[in-house]
Amino acid sequence: MESAGPPADSEGPDGADRAEYLSENEAHNGLASGVSGHRLQAVGKAERRLIAALVRHNSLFGATLSDGSAIDEAISPAELAHPDHRRLYQRVYNALAEGREVTLHSLCGDLAIDGEHELTQLATTADHELDQALPEPGPDQDDFSDL
Repeated sequence: MESAGPPADSEGPDGADRAEYLSENEAHNGLASGVSGHRLQAVGKAERRLIAALVRHNSLFGATLSDGSAIDEAISPAELAHPDHRRLYQRVYNALAEGREVTLHSLCGDLAIDGEHELTQLATTADHELDQALPEPGPDQDDFSDL
């Protein structure tokens, strides 16, 4: 099912502009030219995992990265390549930027109320994928529960 497109405050590439956007993004990020399906799949997986990690651990939103910037400064919603990921991240980003707590339950509830069923499914899929990607923490591993 096609989505209605990104909200006005998260304008991003659609249609013909997408290839140009991805090329510019790759150049900006120092990646090689040309976008393969495999690379787009990897980018999509990384985007979903980012969203799921932020929903699980809201405090990561303001965490300082190695370059001194915070995630909220380093990764804006417009930078996500997939339109639905961009729309979902915009929702999470806005809530966290406003200081509101975001949980999978609250996010999916808000999305369902707004009729955003595709994004509700995306949020649950991202959470499940993150579960699959992360091993169970052992007794000496940090599970980020103290964040």
